[in-house]
Amino acid sequence: MPYEVRTCEHCHTVLTPADTGRRIRFCGPTCRQAARRAAILAQEYPARWQKRALAEGWRPPQRPR
Repeated sequence: MPYEVRTCEHCHTVLTPADTGRRIRFCGPTCRQAARRAAILAQEYPARWQKRALAEGWRPPQRPR
């Protein structure tokens, strides 16, 4: 049975699949945490111009926790 080629959802690094268990989504805890923080920021700033600013690297002076 061929394996499905998967990539990290945050940095797009190719992941090696495991034989059993849940499919991995991130290459490590650093990417998992960065993706979580990006999702929180996207929820806090829902307007299109805000999402574009976040994608370009803008960060608010006080990050929501």
